[in-house]
Amino acid sequence: MAMELPKEEREANGFEKSPVKPVCRSVVTTNTTIEGLYANLDKNRRGILMHVDELDSFLGNMSRYSRGNDEAYWLQLFNGDEIKCDRKSSDDTIAIQHPYVSVIGGTQPGILPELFGGKRLMNGFASRLLKVFPDINEMPRWKTIRVPQSVIDEWNELVRRILEEPTEYDGNGEVSPHVLSFSDEATQLLCKWKNEENGKAWQDTDDDYLKGFYGKLETYAVRFSLVIQV
Repeated sequence: MAMELPKEEREANGFEKSPVKPVCRSVVTTNTTIEGLYANLDKNRRGILMHVDELDSFLGNMSRYSRGNDEAYWLQLFNGDEIKCDRKSSDDTIAIQHPYVSVIGGTQPGILPELFGGKRLMNGFASRLLKVFPDINEMPRWKTIRVPQSVIDEWNELVRRILEEPTEYDGNGEVSPHVLSFSDEATQLLCKWKNEENGKAWQDTDDDYLKGFYGKLETYAVRFSLVIQV
């Protein structure tokens, strides 16, 4: 409302003469263009979650609005490398030193080869998304049992505490990471798993997809450790 008024009328109506447009901070987004995703990340430097109802739609829309290759941007995001984007809608350049985006969605197991085969299999894109689906042998039955409200409240409280965790920023507005180090015992266990189990599994297969999968498991092992610690 204040922005719609002429400057001379803002103070007369109790508003600041030059009000600052509020920033929408949302940690969850849906299907969007790469430019839109970067703009959202620019407002939410701690990271965001992209929730897509159908992965088929998400993957099918890649590069739909441009002639670029969106998959290359997602490969870069997975690694957490610094990103830069020149916005077409303005003269601004978005630069984020520590980008973080998680993607979650659903699809039918039968179309997994179509979604993650070919180029996405060879360039490592397929290995960057973990696939999880139940082994269902019969139609699941409906039940009248509901999740206890106490469990829902406890989960909501956990999420709220994480979102409200204080964050420090440097002079450029970048998030200053809080580093958590492995204990000596945990470091030894991680190295043993990497060298004796995951490394052996990688060595024993000639399947390109499995090699890529085992390679990404090293990253996921560390990330899941952080999730559990948090």
